[in-house]
Amino acid sequence: MESVEEVSWPAELYEATATWVTTVLTDAYDNHGNPYLSTVIQTDDSGAVVSRRESSMEYDARGRLVREVVVVDGDGGTPPNAQVTTTYDKSDYVLAKVTTTDSNSDRVIDATKTTAFGLDHKGRVLVSTITDDTDNDGVADSSERTSTTYDGKGRITRVWWLTRSVRRTSC
Repeated sequence: MESVEEVSWPAELYEATATWVTTVLTDAYDNHGNPYLSTVIQTDDSGAVVSRRESSMEYDARGRLVREVVVVDGDGGTPPNAQVTTTYDKSDYVLAKVTTTDSNSDRVIDATKTTAFGLDHKGRVLVSTITDDTDNDGVADSSERTSTTYDGKGRITRVWWLTRSVRRTSC
């Protein structure tokens, strides 16, 4: 027979206030059907804005997304800005994405994340490398390399990761 232990918790741990959050997504499209502005606004029961996220997108002449700027304002303070720049090869496969972040909107880049892809002739990712420079000093604070192999039918047969973090100490 199984023993069951009864545990009682203080009532204050369970007291909570229910708040509804309404989320509205609005997208605007260009003449080619590409979204160029996307806004997500969340409001609480009183109608006060809880968070706002706005993305603006730019495309090249071939209709490929080459730049996206994201502004997020969640607490009424200065919103952080992120910009994602994408580069492509001649077959329109993504070769790299670089994300820069300005955490306090002072027009100074605070962090940079780079993702690079090595592709086969079918556009499948063979190798991807992610490098994070969290303080934007030009030195990677962490990096990850992923390698993927496929069988003759295009199914993934093996994936391996190599992750490196740099721990900095002050002198």
